[in-house]
Amino acid sequence: MKKPKISDKTYKQGMAIFIALVMGLSIVGFIGVGGIQSSGQATNTQTIEYNGFTFENYNGLWKLNIQGTEFYFSAPPTALETIQIPTEAKNLLNHQKIYVSKEHIKTTQETTNEEETILSENTITEEVDISGLVFFYRSLFYTKGIQSFEACLTEENCGDLPIISCEDTAAIVAIQSETTQITAKDNCIYLEAQNDITRVRLAERLAYELLGVINNE
Repeated sequence: MKKPKISDKTYKQGMAIFIALVMGLSIVGFIGVGGIQSSGQATNTQTIEYNGFTFENYNGLWKLNIQGTEFYFSAPPTALETIQIPTEAKNLLNHQKIYVSKEHIKTTQETTNEEETILSENTITEEVDISGLVFFYRSLFYTKGIQSFEACLTEENCGDLPIISCEDTAAIVAIQSETTQITAKDNCIYLEAQNDITRVRLAERLAYELLGVINNE
């Protein structure tokens, strides 16, 4: 199947990547390409230095300039440095093609009738919204020469997207979880989070690792 292609014009207009959290409506962080336009109002600017990188705060977003490319994050590296990334996940960032996907969640559902209580395992159809993550990583990986596409791990509710397996394909997978952590298994990096806000924080932590901002051994 022919993969969708993003034009160079879209990416090269300003070559800036920003992430802005949209609260409510269950929207994961929105990432766009292009410069942030000034509103004409005074802006309080805060600057921090971190591992040789300079971050400037503009209206709540942290701007990082690397060789002329601007990246905007919702959280500075000091707020995310304690999130650990396993070595296996770091190694997977070296792949030349990395997909973005989500994992179906299975829960134990209790059904009660007059005679007995039955426990059954059902797949939840309410999915994690990864549209923001897909565009975020496609934009970020583009600056590093890495191809990235959305994909499915199963045929269920997949539509026309490619179906991949973590056994032979590198991917970043979003999971709804009671814990907040980044894990890795086979060729997949898992972003395990309870909600959109913590999921975006994990996504940004992984981005800081790719850009060389945070490099915890």
